[in-house]
Amino acid sequence: MRYVLPADIYKNIKKMDKDEMFVYLKKYWSSLDPDKTTENNELLEELNSRVKYANLEFKELSTDGWNTDRGRVYIINGKPRS
Repeated sequence: MRYVLPADIYKNIKKMDKDEMFVYLKKYWSSLDPDKTTENNELLEELNSRVKYANLEFKELSTDGWNTDRGRVYIINGKPRS
């Protein structure tokens, strides 16, 4: 979440307990849903897909792929166009 949330929101979330954080993030991602007529949040699904891909492709020794520089760039920007 630290890669895609605004810094002020991320700082506030870090201060919350798990239940508050869950409720807040659910409302936050719901507000960003590009197609509210569907059950799924396509934006959140894309983020999860990018994190999974980064973990598979950019893992370095004992560092998870999402926590590498290449993984961070992929999560933020998505698949390269060229």
